[in-house]
Amino acid sequence: MFVSCNSQEQYREQEVKDFSLVMTAEDSVISANVNGLGFAIFKEIASNGDLQSCVFSPLSAASVLAMTTNGASGLALQDLEKIIGSSQCANDFFRKYIQGLPQSKDNSVLLNNLIAVDQKYPLNDSFVNQLQDSYQAVARNYDFSDIKTVSEINDWMKECTEGRISEAIDKIDDQERAIMINTLRLKSRWSDPFSSQLTKDRRFVKDDGDTIMIPMMYQEMPVEMMENDEYQALAKELELNHFKMLFVLPKKLSLSAFSSMMDLKMFYEILDSLQFIDDNIKISIPKFSVSSEFNYFESFKRLMPNAFGMNPDLSKMTRVPARIDRVFQKSALEVMEYGVEATSVTTEIYLFKGMSPSFCADHPFLYFIYDDISRTILFMGQFCGN
Repeated sequence: MFVSCNSQEQYREQEVKDFSLVMTAEDSVISANVNGLGFAIFKEIASNGDLQSCVFSPLSAASVLAMTTNGASGLALQDLEKIIGSSQCANDFFRKYIQGLPQSKDNSVLLNNLIAVDQKYPLNDSFVNQLQDSYQAVARNYDFSDIKTVSEINDWMKECTEGRISEAIDKIDDQERAIMINTLRLKSRWSDPFSSQLTKDRRFVKDDGDTIMIPMMYQEMPVEMMENDEYQALAKELELNHFKMLFVLPKKLSLSAFSSMMDLKMFYEILDSLQFIDDNIKISIPKFSVSSEFNYFESFKRLMPNAFGMNPDLSKMTRVPARIDRVFQKSALEVMEYGVEATSVTTEIYLFKGMSPSFCADHPFLYFIYDDISRTILFMGQFCGN
């Protein structure tokens, strides 16, 4: 069975819809929790000691966890709400956020959710109805014993991501009976694009001191930025109303050392310190693409042991005893002269038992794509030259 999603094709004949979101105090808490989850994931990634370019989506991962709160009770729900916040507040935030997302032919943010269920093991109607109401989730029954089901689910995901990610799942194990998938796709031109004629191979110094030559984009323009003794930060506007890409460039420390200091508090301090510099700032930023795949299960189990253990209370989701078996995310980012494209797919599988005059990013840096209303981080990662 093929399930359609809100693909880019649907918006080609529509007028531009700008991002619209009126934040409440409760919404701000959920947004901060989404970002906090992002930094918790980033600490886990950085802790392996292997400094590699990467990208992932805090918003996509948080979407799946927020949906899961609606099926959890008891200690499992308490664990999830410690990370995401109140289930009801999360539902309200995501309902408003999804409804307010900008959509047009050239610039859009598309967030889609699928609940694929083995037709022999139906989910509770109240759980499905809540996800449809708050997350515009598509719920469909499949024959999990049919080998075609994997390709049908992947076809839905490929349409939602415009083919940027080819596979959400590679198999369905014997006792796996439900699959929850979130896709997040951002596509936007820069408000002030770089000229491809000015892109040239330039020197980039990696964390280990090695020097490589990579394509470096260049322009001179007024921009929002800040600087102190430790780092520079520059926020470059996307054509998507209220969306920006933030580049954070260490000045003294290596990226691995600086990353250990970067947290949610510092992220907000950087945003609060940005100032518009009405001068032609010399901007040099690499033209790059990066893709990553992360297994979140063990990380989430450490953060939420009762929700990701062997016997979580998921009784509001299904009458059959169930537990979460796998959680993983695939993401891709491309930064080019004309703009940015970023895509992420997060899959959760359930098992039923029985100031400077210039900004030259010529060494490793952190980056964030966020909206400046809720300050929610859609994508974040690091570029290390590889």
